[in-house]
Amino acid sequence: AAHDQNVFTLDGADNNNYFSGIVVASNQSVKPSIDAIQEFKMDTHNYGAEFGRGGGAVVQVTTKSGTNQFHGSLFEFLRNDKLDANNFFNSGRLKPPYRQNQYGGTLGGPFKRDRLFFFSSFEGTNIREKLTRLSTLPTPAQVAGNFDGVSNIFDPATQAANGSRTQFPNNTIPANRIDPVAVQVLRLYPLPNRTGVQNFVFNTARNLDAYKYDNKVDWRITDFDTVFVRFSKMDWFRLEPGTLPLPASGGDTIVRTSNPTTGVANWTRAFPNGAMVHELRLAYTRLFGSIN
Repeated sequence: AAHDQNVFTLDGADNNNYFSGIVVASNQSVKPSIDAIQEFKMDTHNYGAEFGRGGGAVVQVTTKSGTNQFHGSLFEFLRNDKLDANNFFNSGRLKPPYRQNQYGGTLGGPFKRDRLFFFSSFEGTNIREKLTRLSTLPTPAQVAGNFDGVSNIFDPATQAANGSRTQFPNNTIPANRIDPVAVQVLRLYPLPNRTGVQNFVFNTARNLDAYKYDNKVDWRITDFDTVFVRFSKMDWFRLEPGTLPLPASGGDTIVRTSNPTTGVANWTRAFPNGAMVHELRLAYTRLFGSIN
């Protein structure tokens, strides 16, 4: 897909999340806070030589720098279930709780006026929600071995060489033929609480915590030489619930995926005659992910 082939740069450095040699749909390695972005540019064709490695668009993002004035910002966005409609499948029941807090701030200014500046940003997102899950569970009759009206059940002990088998009377497995291990496992399952094929509904918790950090230092060494160093990090954790409230469903999963750390150091020299500009850039990216 075209969106898989977009190329992102952050302060002129590669900012792509690669999987199997391509840019994956999540694309950006680091997604800086909006308040930390100075400007962006999107090229869709006629790329320069430094950007021509993607089949989609090239998105260039530049982060903010400090100035001779101290500037900062604070923000928070709140969302909760009081403003949400109920889930269609949860009709007649209380709405699942939902709490989302997205907050952060920035601060920038001079270390040394006209020469040395800093800019930092932070953004956090915390989501506490309960999801409505639908599952299919065996009915009490099926737990007891009675599948009459549901499916034809054959006795595996009567399997003949020609493939013929004898059907259990009334499609009911005798109690003494049910594996005792299966009996113990089935006792872990809750009872159905609704009719239909998907006969069990419950609300289960899913939590998400994401934190972004950006720090940048700019140094104007001379009227012709400038240096900046930026370090960015993103931590992302999610508790993904199973399909049933028991370990047999796979249980809850803790996902810490694509937690990137990136850094870039850039030196720009404008020669006094104005004919040339020299730029040297070093970048570092590390992606870390795990599923437990």
